[in-house]
Formats: sequence, structure tokens, C-alpha cells
Amino acid sequence: MKVAESASTPHSTPAHAAEAPKTTEKKAAAPVRVAGDSFEPAPARTSTGASGSRTTPTVTRTGSTGTGTTGAAAGRTGATTAAAATPPAGTAPTLDNVVDSLKAGKKDDETRAMIGQYFAPLGMAESNAAMQRIRDEGLMDNFIDATARDKDGNPVTQEAKDALKLVMGSGRLDVYAETLATVPITVADLGSSKEKLYYDPGSKGVFLDQASLSSMGSQDVANVLAHEMFHAFSDAHGGDGYSALDEGFGIAAREYAFSDGNYNLAEMVYGTKSFYRDIRHEPSYQFGDFSNADPKLKELMQAFASRDSSQLAWDKPDQLQAEYDKFFSPINRNQDWNSWLAAVDQATKDMQAARAAGTSPTKPEPKNPIQQIIDWLSSLFGK
Repeated sequence: MKVAESASTPHSTPAHAAEAPKTTEKKAAAPVRVAGDSFEPAPARTSTGASGSRTTPTVTRTGSTGTGTTGAAAGRTGATTAAAATPPAGTAPTLDNVVDSLKAGKKDDETRAMIGQYFAPLGMAESNAAMQRIRDEGLMDNFIDATARDKDGNPVTQEAKDALKLVMGSGRLDVYAETLATVPITVADLGSSKEKLYYDPGSKGVFLDQASLSSMGSQDVANVLAHEMFHAFSDAHGGDGYSALDEGFGIAAREYAFSDGNYNLAEMVYGTKSFYRDIRHEPSYQFGDFSNADPKLKELMQAFASRDSSQLAWDKPDQLQAEYDKFFSPINRNQDWNSWLAAVDQATKDMQAARAAGTSPTKPEPKNPIQQIIDWLSSLFGK
């Protein structure tokens, strides 16, 4: 989940296209999408479940990678040396620098910053290559120790570390290496807080309630972190903050990491929109617009979308809104979970059939002024 006050600042990272890696890592047990896993009475969504599988053709993932001496290839030739642990002043760190620092057990702030600097320009393929070397050399514990901090600069708790090892061990969210080296993850008593598991774009940190974690296993916590770290990654790379797209793709992040089947992004994104309309009584809750996303974020979202059985028009704002209005908006989100899923499946089929027939809308219809007033009053009075 993500708190409402978004402070995302778009910025761009130069990149070149490359095929995303195919990992052979053993995946953790797939999470199961359940009725209450993604919505709770707070201004955002949690992430302790996953959507059911569908069968559609897999789309090849393409996107950004870093180049030059900062890339993963810079550290794959030859043996590392002690001298490589610290890059010369004014030069970009290499993978050898990262690996040697991890082998030396370094976990000071300078090492963490160096790791973040190394991963910052890397896209999915090069991040995967770098993290695969770290995994192959048995340095995952050292990597988590060197990068994961709470808001006070202390090491993360053991339950957070165990979950992070699952996230970073999946081989599918390796671009989070940059996030882990720059975003604090704090486990604390959040009893007085309305939100219990969330990313705060104001302080740029992930916060997890200790009591909430006490009933979770490591995989459950990993599901939460895959989701919340997506919010942090999105915030750093031009995402659109507090929005249905950011929440929906956060759910997809968990599914992408820990399952092999396809999933319905329309249910995740449109379901968020309708949840806020029908249950939270926030009709003005936005889909969001990711046109300012930088190449790293677009690449990751394209990877998530490659397993989307609904082929949601997430990167076409007008079509996204128009197809929601026609096919999904009529469905009441405040109903039995299985009935909701059945209605979404039918709406998805209707949308795809209309696309095939060339009759699916690509632009939203002008809104009835009376309905706009009703929505405004609903938002104002919470009814």
C-alpha cells in the first residue's frame, strides 16, 4: 500500500534496449489471490495475495540496460582483487568493486552508496547479470547486510532480511537492487498509524508494522515487500504516485516475482479503481498517467504486462479510461469476491471481443454534468 501524499519526481536515466533475462532460479511458492488481500480501510492497497493464472502467449520483454564500465559485463572478466573493492575517486564503480566489498563483509554507508551508484544505470538484463554473480558466489546475505537499512540507518530486522532474500533470490526483480541500496525499510510498532504496511513517498521509506508481520511467514512478507518496493521504485523513476495503476502494478510485481502463470491486470488496476469508488467512496481516485516514467520503470512495467491475460491498455490513458467506463465500471466492487471475479472475467472477455471486432472504445465519452456533481458530493460527504 502507499500513503496518499505522493512526492514522486520524474527523472530520466539514459538506457539502451536489451532482451530481459530468462532466469532459472527456483521460485517460491506462488501466492494465492484472496478476497481481502489487496484492499483495506486505508488510503491504499496491501499486497499479501496474487491473482489466479490464465493462459495467454508470453510477450518478449525488452527495455533499458546500462552501458560502459558501470554495466554488469565490466565485472565478469578476470579474478577480483582487494584493490578493486574501492573505485578510484571520480570513476564509476564496477561489479568487481561491489563483489569485493561484499566478500570483505563491508556494510558501511560508503559501501551502500557505492552499490546504489553501481546499480542505478542498469536495466533488467544487466541487473540480473550482476545479481546472478552475487548469488552464484554465495554473497546474498552479505548483499542484504550491505544494502538494507531502516530509517535510522540500522540493519533491517531478521524477518525483513529473510523476506528480502526471497525477493532478491527470485531473479525477477533484480532492478530492486538500486531500491534496496537507497530506500530504508523500517519494521516498527505502527499501532497508532492508520496504515500498517506501506511506502511513504514523503520520507521515501517503506514501513512495516511489527504486529502485522508477526502473523506472516517469510513468503507473505516477501509478497508485501515486492509490492511496496515497486512503489518506491516507481516513485524514483517517474511513476504517478497515488493511483490505480501504481497499486495494480504493485500487485503484479508480487505475482511476477513468485509465480509462473499469467494474471489479469485489468482486475488488479480496474479493481483498485472500483474499490475506491464503491467501498472507500472516493470517485475521484485516479488511474494515473505513467507517460513520464523513465526507461527503467517502463521496462519493468512492460515486463509485468507481458504476462497480462487481459492486455490492459495501461500505457494508453484514453483507452484505459474508455474501456473501464464501458466494460468494468458497471460492475459493483462491493460484492462477494467470487462473484466479483466472475464478473471481471466476463468483462475481460467482452472487452477483448470488442477489440477483435474493432468496436472497443479508444476515447472516453464526455461525462454527464449531473453525474459529475453526484461524484463530487459523494467525495465530499463520503457517501
